[in-house]
Formats: sequence, C-alpha cells, structure tokens
Amino acid sequence: MTDKLCANCGQLNPAESNFCSNCGAREFRQMSRGLLSAANTGAIMKRAKTATGRLVQGVGVILWLAAGLATLLWTLYVLFASFGPLALLVALIAAPVTYVFAVLVVWFSTGTFPVLMLIPYLASWVGAILMGIGGSLAEDQG
Repeated sequence: MTDKLCANCGQLNPAESNFCSNCGAREFRQMSRGLLSAANTGAIMKRAKTATGRLVQGVGVILWLAAGLATLLWTLYVLFASFGPLALLVALIAAPVTYVFAVLVVWFSTGTFPVLMLIPYLASWVGAILMGIGGSLAEDQG
C-alpha cells in the first residue's frame, strides 16, 4: 500500500491514516513510488535545514557566552579598579544593564574610549543574532 499525502498541507502520512497528522484534514492524495521518493527528498531537506539551524544556533550561543562573559568581566574589573567593591556589587546586581552599557561604563570610568572592548562586545551581539537566525531555521519545519 502507498503512503498518503495531505491535500491541504502536503504532510506525508501513513497509508492507514484517516486524518492528517499535521493539520487534521481528511482529504488525501495517494502517492506513487516516484512521488514518495520526491517527498522523502523534501523531508531530507527539512532535516538538513533543521540541522543547519541548530548548528548556527550553537555557534551563536558559544560566541554570545564567550564574548559576553569577556565583556562583562572586563567591565566589572574596570568598575572595581576605579570605584571599589561597592561599585562591583551594584554592577553585579544590575548585570544585564551593566552588560548592555558596558562600553559606555568603561569609557566614562576610565576617560578613554575602549576600542579593544568593542571586539568582544560586538561579537556577543553577533552571537545573539546568530542564535535568533539559527532558532528560526531550526523551528521552520512546516
């Protein structure tokens, strides 16, 4: 017996199905061997897209964590060296704000613009963007 292809959404369903497993429709098209191999190719492409999305997402997570942690630690070090332990405590309590404004905090604390700090700071934002792109690729399975 051949598999069934949903007439509504194109989802491949087992031959004994009465309803589509994806959208719940009752209307199916029977699939010949040639169409089945084409549908399997589509399924392989979906799996490849999902795997690629997860890879991009993983690279984004690693980049965001490493560069973000480096940025935050650099900022905390400058605050501790400039203002002491109380400033460090306040910065840790407000860590998300400290991270977002890290370049400005270091700039205003030291009086010089931290050009080298832009590298990990911008890399962490690139990592966050890659996480979003990878997540959208991995979720888009149809």
